[in-house]
Amino acid sequence: MTSPVALESTTTPTPPAPAGSAPVIEDLPRPRRIRSPSDVVRLVGAAVLLVVGYTAAVALRDGVATFQAGVLESVASFPAAARTMLVGVTQVAAIAAPVAIVVVLLLRRRFRLLLAVVLAAGLAVLGAWLAATFALEDAHPPAWHLTATTENWLAQTSFPPSEYLAAIAAVATVAGAWASRRWRRAATVLLVVLALLRAGTSGTLALDLLFALTAGVAAGAAILLLLGGPDRSPRGADVVGALGGAGIPLARVRQIATGGSLTHAYRAEAVDGRVLHVSVRDGEDRRLDLVYRVYTAIRLRSVGEQHVFTSLRQDAEHKAFVALWAGEAGVPVPKPIAVTATGASGVLVADEWIDGVPLDRLAPERLTDDVLRQFWSAVGALHQQRIAHRALRTEIALVDPTGRVWLVSFDDAEVDSPPRISPVMWPRRCHRWRWWPAPSER
Repeated sequence: MTSPVALESTTTPTPPAPAGSAPVIEDLPRPRRIRSPSDVVRLVGAAVLLVVGYTAAVALRDGVATFQAGVLESVASFPAAARTMLVGVTQVAAIAAPVAIVVVLLLRRRFRLLLAVVLAAGLAVLGAWLAATFALEDAHPPAWHLTATTENWLAQTSFPPSEYLAAIAAVATVAGAWASRRWRRAATVLLVVLALLRAGTSGTLALDLLFALTAGVAAGAAILLLLGGPDRSPRGADVVGALGGAGIPLARVRQIATGGSLTHAYRAEAVDGRVLHVSVRDGEDRRLDLVYRVYTAIRLRSVGEQHVFTSLRQDAEHKAFVALWAGEAGVPVPKPIAVTATGASGVLVADEWIDGVPLDRLAPERLTDDVLRQFWSAVGALHQQRIAHRALRTEIALVDPTGRVWLVSFDDAEVDSPPRISPVMWPRRCHRWRWWPAPSER
């Protein structure tokens, strides 16, 4: 993960903010629209479900038709009055929900978002129609067509069809990217209720619903990846509020460039004079990291990944704990100060600020034998305590103005790692540089 990128020792200190004044917040410019890892995960997951569903529908066509006929018979036993009411309520909700979204977007003059919603709905309709034409047509039991043509409040029982439900799912996916968490949950609940009502009243068959909802989510995610979505990551104001709530009021906070990483870093000055390095992660960072962890857990099974499916807060607490554990073992690490939630779904870790330079940016004249000796001694202390850092690269070692070496970035570290893991975590990466000799080579 992202390591603290400190300023060079020659940087002029920033003057403190006047006592009692509002904190000074300096955020780096950010793009208005980003391509979210969540949309990548949704698109890939939906594509996998579509492929699996299509394969099952084609390979097990007779079995699928028999299953859906059984569901249809079970639903047909419901009282006619109850079914009529449920179908009517479903039709009203299916019309009112998308109309409300379009009206709100028009009133707020969100024309670009409206265009994205329309594109996503059209793409979802196309995907659901292709699925119904090439995969599901022969999987429908004969009795379903008779049930679907029954009249109801607004239209026949066949309304809303699977293509319409796919469009609603796509609209909810795209519009939900800009909505608050409460509205996103409400849209999800409405979509699930509509799907259950359609299946429970024989208006849409179960496999059709699966294809429709999956196609809608895939279409919405694809449009968001194409046009971009909002950046919901925490800002400097969120850092000020979170640390203030943790009892560390700040006078100044300045964002640090992290080289395109989704993890944000800040240099924070507390009113009591302490200087902190603050790393902030949110849900988007976690989802991208989860994809990477799943890949490494499968690809590198012998490495010993122990916390693949953990929450963002658990990861932050784990990072702080390992740093404290390493510090108690004598490893030079910045002391963690606070772990707290920030923003809508973020978590931050604040630790001591080290005014140092990463080894990969250290001037050649400062790369002395003593610096290398300190680094290898710190690595040896980690291994003696059976701590596997799991990300030993030159940028995770900082050299301060006095020449002292500090190890940082314990995001992926493991405590009580197997002996076969600890000794082999560093040589391959650290020996790639000709100027980086191992202890046995000096």
